[in-house]
Amino acid sequence: MPASIRHVNGTKIGWPMSDKSVHVTYLQKRFELDIDPAVFSANELDMLAKYGTWLGALESGALQPISNEQEHFLAVSAEKAEPRNAIEAVWLKYRRRKQALAEMRGTPHYDLRDPRQTWYSDESYRRGIHFPRRAR
Repeated sequence: MPASIRHVNGTKIGWPMSDKSVHVTYLQKRFELDIDPAVFSANELDMLAKYGTWLGALESGALQPISNEQEHFLAVSAEKAEPRNAIEAVWLKYRRRKQALAEMRGTPHYDLRDPRQTWYSDESYRRGIHFPRRAR
């Protein structure tokens, strides 16, 4: 494959892509979220679904920026500038969350429970709930 051809989301594209019609093509593709959506509001999820594929292509270099706003987005994505709009803020939130999850996967998890503890909690033990009541 020539060095000027890349694959992004299964689409064969040339390099660099700066034609507006190519940008529109990416804007028409729905973004598939690859992390747990629980940290995002419904509005944020809508923005990611609508613009995520396009923003990912801009960030990866598959698309070249054609406006000052897109240049600013790349600076925000590289964390060299602060977000100026909701889309930039949501994308930054998405990237940071994805990075945090990737870092967590490499962190060993330890069982912090006391092996002397049984199925009841310390509080239950102190309150005497674990003892069966005697019939009177």
